[in-house]
Amino acid sequence: MPTLICVRQLYARAAWIACLGVTAVLAVPSIALACGCFSPQQPPPDEVDFAVDQESEQIIFEVPGDGTITAHVLIRYQGKPESFAWLVPVPTAPELALSETFTFAALDQATGPILGASATDLCPGPAYRCEYHPACPPLAYCPGARPARPDSGIGLGGDMSSAADFGSDAAADPGAPPVDVIGREIIGSYDTLTFAAGDAAAAVVWLRDNGFLVNETTAPFMQPYADAGMVFVASRLVPGADVDEIRPLRMTYEAEEPMVPLRLTAIGTQPHLTVTSFIYAPVAYEPRDHPLIPFPEDALTRGPEGRLNYGMVLARAVDDAGGDGFVEEFGGTPPGTERFRDGRCCTGTGDTCGIGGDGLCQCPADDFDAEDCGEDVVAGVGLLGDLAGRHGRVTRLTTRISAEEMTFDPAFRAADATPGATRRLTLTAERFSLSNCTADVLDRAALGDAVADDACSAVYCGEGECVLTDGGAGCACNDGFVARQFQDLDGAPSVTCVPETPPVDLEAGGVDLPSSCGAIDCGSGTCVDLNGFPSCQCEPGTGAALGLGSAGAPRCLTATHRSGSPGAERFTAALRDLEVCAPAPPTCRDGGWLVPLESDGVACLRNVPDPARLVVPPAPECRNDLCLDAEGNPVTRSDWRRRNDGCSAAAPSAPWLVLGLWLWARRRR
Repeated sequence: MPTLICVRQLYARAAWIACLGVTAVLAVPSIALACGCFSPQQPPPDEVDFAVDQESEQIIFEVPGDGTITAHVLIRYQGKPESFAWLVPVPTAPELALSETFTFAALDQATGPILGASATDLCPGPAYRCEYHPACPPLAYCPGARPARPDSGIGLGGDMSSAADFGSDAAADPGAPPVDVIGREIIGSYDTLTFAAGDAAAAVVWLRDNGFLVNETTAPFMQPYADAGMVFVASRLVPGADVDEIRPLRMTYEAEEPMVPLRLTAIGTQPHLTVTSFIYAPVAYEPRDHPLIPFPEDALTRGPEGRLNYGMVLARAVDDAGGDGFVEEFGGTPPGTERFRDGRCCTGTGDTCGIGGDGLCQCPADDFDAEDCGEDVVAGVGLLGDLAGRHGRVTRLTTRISAEEMTFDPAFRAADATPGATRRLTLTAERFSLSNCTADVLDRAALGDAVADDACSAVYCGEGECVLTDGGAGCACNDGFVARQFQDLDGAPSVTCVPETPPVDLEAGGVDLPSSCGAIDCGSGTCVDLNGFPSCQCEPGTGAALGLGSAGAPRCLTATHRSGSPGAERFTAALRDLEVCAPAPPTCRDGGWLVPLESDGVACLRNVPDPARLVVPPAPECRNDLCLDAEGNPVTRSDWRRRNDGCSAAAPSAPWLVLGLWLWARRRR
């Protein structure tokens, strides 16, 4: 059932490893504080893995306008997931209490950016096409003639192709894989594969061969979705995973405006920390004293491996705005429980379908299905509905910020402008390609540079340059910066440049902490310990790419190409400026000639036809004095008449022949 799939998918996203450590409250009048910092305790002498890596931070602020604010805080960081697999078809002094994890998952899906993807083939179209004179009409059978072989196809006036040949140009390549992989990436605890398939049975075999736990009996249920052109998402958790969930904390206190104390967060955070604030209030909200920036959609794309670069582009856009900008991802009417009442079974008036007590959570907003859904899901949906009922508007503001940039505590104020209709950030990740006409590109060096640069589409180095190495794209950091590997917004590992001296030194008080560099191999570089996180200072001429089995650290390899950019761009846009030869002219059948077409391609020696092929040949002479005899052979109509009418008229008919023979016999007597 669609609702069941939705609930399970949301709950999977809600199974975060969460932790909250509030270590201080600043005495700032009329400013609400939410969040805090991670401050690791001094580890045992033999404990090396002591660092706390805050991955992202989400806060729900309630601003009713009565001088109080309620903040629901969820923080997640990288943990160890458990093994799991699934497949789904797809066409977003305080008063303390616990909040609901599932609410964050539902709210995130309902208000998060809608990201589409498209691909444009830049190969030019043909510069010529074949033209033919109208064919002569097919010959009819002569009057009275009947075909000797009526099923032979003789005399149909055309070159009939066999069924085996029909559509052969569009037939699938028998060597092509059974699935069309759209993208594969690590998202939190999940290794996900998005694909399209025409033959579900073949797709199931392919998935099993690639390590996904899919049963062969799944194929008949997949096939209708495949026939409808839908795509599939196959997911598995990282092997050996372990899930430990801690519920968010809710705080209610006296204040006028919400604020996030980022300066405290700098103690234990990863680079480009994603901070998202959901502000429930009667009016729209905006950052106070910090810019609200537009998202640069012209940089959004998928990298060559299919990875969407939304998070990287967001980080670069914030940095380009001075390191303190915010993007509005949603603004408008808060989502409520209506999304959990879809379908005829979830009506809110009773268990009309008799699904209560079946062990499946189909209607979490309805009392009759509460036991099946579980307390956490029901409570999470209930809180989502309560928030929508108490507040007329929600604004979602997101930024990405690193520890060295956490020198301010962003506050939010009611927006001056009159809020408009509900708006949700909707973007399209465009990707351009010349892969189908590589040999026809005139400037091969520029093509090679663009293809190499494309590896940096989903990498953002910040204070460094994205380079290509034998191990993939990596970062050549500026002086004073080192490379660090971290978990990015999409859940997949990334590399970026961070200060070689962290803004917060955990050993400043004389505490002797163990180094994280003991088992780290940086390749052509030196390991630098940053508060328990291994980083690599690479030698000149190298770049730090994702490490291979190097305990969460990058590896310095020789740079084979330099992009001249920190990355996070739509590098394939450069392909639009390259000149490409138009395709070679087609070979026309007998009687045909070439007609020029408008083409984006340029004229090259190999695609300029012989002038004689442009000359229009004489039109065929169609004869109307021919017809087909019984054997299907053309004859003139006059010959046919003489053969059938003329000859039979000169010959005596049967009665006269008898009379003539009788007279001849009498004369002989």
